[in-house]
Amino acid sequence: MLSFNLRSFVIILLWFLIFSWKIQTGFWSLSGLLIRENFNGSKGWLRILAWLYNHGPLGWYPRQTIEEDEDNLRI
Repeated sequence: MLSFNLRSFVIILLWFLIFSWKIQTGFWSLSGLLIRENFNGSKGWLRILAWLYNHGPLGWYPRQTIEEDEDNLRI
């Protein structure tokens, strides 16, 4: 039987979430950002949270800016 513990489950879950972000948002450097910024302390996690707020995880779309809204209103 396979020994399946919580650590392996978390690793697989994180890999799946990162892979789905790569596919749905095109942000291919997210996994590199996670690895690189871990060495720089908590600022890396703040950048990741800011990116998630702006782009959204798992298929949410970026919020439109004021300029984009004005462009969409022009006829």
